[in-house]
Amino acid sequence: MGFLLAVHGTPSDYQQDERKELDRCAIPTRKRAEKFAEYIHKGIAVCNILKEKNPSFQTLVGDIQTKLSGEYLYAFTYLTYVGYDDLAAPFLKDSLYDDYILTYAKNYLKFLKKDAILFTQGDVDTYPLIYVQEKLGFRKDVIVLNVGQLQLPAYLNYQLQKHPDLFPASFKNFYCCNNSDYVYLSDNTENLSSVYINLLLKKLTELSENCADIKPAKPLFDTRRFETYDMSPETIELPDFMYLCDLAEFMIVLNNLHDKPVYYGNTVSSPMQYVLYPYTSNKGMASEILRNSRPEEYPINTYEETAGHRGYNTVDTASIRIFLKEGDFKVEANNTAIKTNSQAIELLYLQYASQLMQYVKMLIEEKQLQAAREIYNQQEELFYFNTQHISYHLAYPQIKLLTELKLFDKASNMILTDIRNLETQTKTIDETNASFRRYFISQMEDLIMENKFPDKLMLLSKIKSLKTRLRID
Repeated sequence: MGFLLAVHGTPSDYQQDERKELDRCAIPTRKRAEKFAEYIHKGIAVCNILKEKNPSFQTLVGDIQTKLSGEYLYAFTYLTYVGYDDLAAPFLKDSLYDDYILTYAKNYLKFLKKDAILFTQGDVDTYPLIYVQEKLGFRKDVIVLNVGQLQLPAYLNYQLQKHPDLFPASFKNFYCCNNSDYVYLSDNTENLSSVYINLLLKKLTELSENCADIKPAKPLFDTRRFETYDMSPETIELPDFMYLCDLAEFMIVLNNLHDKPVYYGNTVSSPMQYVLYPYTSNKGMASEILRNSRPEEYPINTYEETAGHRGYNTVDTASIRIFLKEGDFKVEANNTAIKTNSQAIELLYLQYASQLMQYVKMLIEEKQLQAAREIYNQQEELFYFNTQHISYHLAYPQIKLLTELKLFDKASNMILTDIRNLETQTKTIDETNASFRRYFISQMEDLIMENKFPDKLMLLSKIKSLKTRLRID
């Protein structure tokens, strides 16, 4: 991105026209965009050499193919944002993602309402979704917005051009100012009075009339509490500091809540998602923002304990039931991706499994234990990876779910299987996985202590021996 929108090169050639930092809302020249594309192609060529030498090579984001696909989509999206579609097109290649990533993207988009807005956050929950939309033509009606990229004026310009009603047009005058990366909303945490939310946009508009006068360190209001007119409860407490991406996110929500369904992907953890969490209702892979934070038709979400003003949201159990019934979760053991990208795929299945656990917990609370057991048996394949080896992502959730279902014999067998898998591990593991292992064993021990396992003493003895062998205090 630096080569495209900011400074690139060495200090000696910094003053060259094509290497100067652009104004915030300026479009890079074609020469600059071509140079950006050239460098990305060079990086991709290196990754391809590495892939030929070792197709299973692991990077921070997954196997080498996952890294490659991210590089391709990174270039495609940024060149698209600045208007060079012809330079972007070659990066949208065939077969960039394995079957599991493509299925994950479709499972994400498939169950959203028509013309929805979806906030995402990372590479894996953004780029594959864009890929299935642009390459495969799947659910192109959904507007996918990455909350981090909302910090970039080029990204906001692109979205405003493509979707003119996405946020108030006057907001553009503000984010094109040089000092608009963040605002200091208020330093008064004790003032319980509130102001109408339209005053926030009015204040930003006033600031944009003279960009030089914007002083980010100066509080804009004497309170952080704002009235939203038509949300219930009406008063929302905003953070003391708001980055441009937070402001944009909030403007988009308020500007569209009447006319379009707006969702947060369940992988998103942004300051505004934190503020609006009590207004969301979990629908599967995403949670819809509702105007009423406590609709009577949805039960309260008790699956996950939350603290502080974040509070709790609700669960649309009917939507989750449809998601579990109609989602594509099939595992093909002979698929190459299972071997090369196992860890990343396990994380995808953890997201699926969390929906199963949430739904099962709801059924248990409604005293529908038999129905809960039937759902688990139908969806047990979600825990496939934990049957092949110890999966720190899936092992504990599966056993915890089995104890909630009062299937203690099955839970005991899974614990013994996990212990055997841990005992037979021969590969040296890094500190991160060692930490996962310690945490898993500790959680398992607590779970056994808290529940009425028929063979509790035997299981605790096995855990104790394992801790001694692995030198875990």
